[in-house]
This record gives sequence, structure tokens and C-alpha cells, in this order.
Amino acid sequence: GPQLASITNKTKEALLNSILDPSAAVDAKYFSYSVVTEDGRSFNGMLETETGSSITLLAGEGKRTTVLRREIDILQASTKSFMPDGLEQDLNPQQLADLIQFVRDTFR
Repeated sequence: GPQLASITNKTKEALLNSILDPSAAVDAKYFSYSVVTEDGRSFNGMLETETGSSITLLAGEGKRTTVLRREIDILQASTKSFMPDGLEQDLNPQQLADLIQFVRDTFR
């Protein structure tokens, strides 16, 4: 996931908005990419590195996949956040407030 130290300057309201609507403002470096190769394989993840001849996607649990550009049939970016929608549904208002305070206190 992203380095959370960069959110220390966000207000509580901004953090709440990010939890309620995680895809509202996704930084381009956290876009999700989908790749389909000419032989039908598909991969998803964040674009970790790219060169003139290949791209490397970083998926969950640190799994990296490098695909040669000449093998790519489809490459699509999505602005949908990796943070799941509806996270707040499992939290009561106090738990949500506690989460926001924890994030602010931990990453200052």
C-alpha cells in the first residue's frame, strides 16, 4: 500500500472523505493497471516500473509480474482505488473517529 506518512497534513474531514469515497482522488502513481497479453494471460496491479521493452506490475502481497511490451495486447489504467469501497460500513461512528485519530497520530 501507499506510504501513509504523506497524509499527515490532511484534515480529519479529508481523511473521512477518503474513507467514504476512496476513488474520489487517486494519485496517478496508485492507479490500477490491467494487462492482457496476446496469448490471453491477464495481470493486474500498480505500475511499479516501465522501460521501453517491458512493464512491471506490483500486485497484492508484493507479487511482481514483468510483461514484455511486445506481448501486450491490452493495457488499461483504472482510477479506482485499491482501498475497498464500503470500509466504513463495518465501523460505528466512534470506531471511524478512532481510526482517523490513529492514522493522524501514528504517521506524524
